[in-house]
Amino acid sequence: MAYITAREARVVAEATHIDGEYMRTDTDRIMGEINKLASQGEFKMVASFSLHKVIVKRLEHIGYTVKITSDQRDGDWTTISW
Repeated sequence: MAYITAREARVVAEATHIDGEYMRTDTDRIMGEINKLASQGEFKMVASFSLHKVIVKRLEHIGYTVKITSDQRDGDWTTISW
């Protein structure tokens, strides 16, 4: 049995989350909305909720900027820009 380093284990774990099926339906829904907004000339999307960290990682991995904001009065929201 070959041992892998912590760095190698982290790469495997990240790839599993990015390419895996977990949260895939939600990711596809977000990507569909991004595609629609981009085709309308928009450069960002604001969602009235906080995205799961797996979706955030996927988006950041393919070049999107994701900012999650929490406000006691207004709740959480997410801004995705491209």
